[in-house]
Amino acid sequence: MTISENTGGTETTDGTEEILATISTPGVFVFAIDTSNLSLGNDLTVRVYVAVQDGDSRKLFLKRTFAQPQGDGVADSSGDGEVIKHSIPIPSPHSMRITLIGTGALAYDWAIYEL
Repeated sequence: MTISENTGGTETTDGTEEILATISTPGVFVFAIDTSNLSLGNDLTVRVYVAVQDGDSRKLFLKRTFAQPQGDGVADSSGDGEVIKHSIPIPSPHSMRITLIGTGALAYDWAIYEL
């Protein structure tokens, strides 16, 4: 199995739903985000929208919300908490969009992997 990074970056949240990526090529994708910057009193919601048939509008497929600190985020340690979150594999033969909503002006590194 080949895995490659389709796209990625760093997004700073501002309380609005921000589009991270829209992918219109067929594939199976996994979304990953580093939540180590999530702090006390803040939350982060990831939404994935997919189109079921060609020409359909995208509809909500997956929604995950994370709140409060998720761990210590120390690299290569057995620290407390899992800071890297992955979605389930997302089959998308037509079109998908991934968005992020978060409180506080916090920056998150993210990537979309193509399987």
